[in-house]
Amino acid sequence: MVHQDGFLCLTWQLIGGLSTRERLASWGVTDTLVCPLCNVANETIDHLFFSCVYSSGIWNILLQWQGLTRKTMSWQHEMAWMEVNERGRSARAEVSRMAIAGCVYHIWQERNMRIFQNKQRQEEQVIRQIIQEIFCRGSMWARLAKKLERLNFYP
Repeated sequence: MVHQDGFLCLTWQLIGGLSTRERLASWGVTDTLVCPLCNVANETIDHLFFSCVYSSGIWNILLQWQGLTRKTMSWQHEMAWMEVNERGRSARAEVSRMAIAGCVYHIWQERNMRIFQNKQRQEEQVIRQIIQEIFCRGSMWARLAKKLERLNFYP
């Protein structure tokens, strides 16, 4: 469980270090720029998180699952929203941080699977895996277990 207020700052820094196709192209490593998740736009950090239809679909469902009735925003706006609205150690804030961390991790994992293994999963499979991991990790703490009891294990 993440208690540090620096969680969002760390997440922001980690995202900035990812070797997207745009970044690799700037180093002369690849000519391919198209996002492997949607095959429409160039793969940049802003596109992957959350302009891409695939990743925004996942994050939209995770927001709904948490009971948040807002649409997915750009990465910068998501981080700003989290910094203001999901600070502290409340169960809601902890679940939100787990959700965004799981979303980022699994979107990057999906991207790599598509590039390096030629495998792909549907959005629903990724969403279910993220939620199951949140339940597994969160159920170890009574405070989070109570919050998770109110959420659907299989959305």
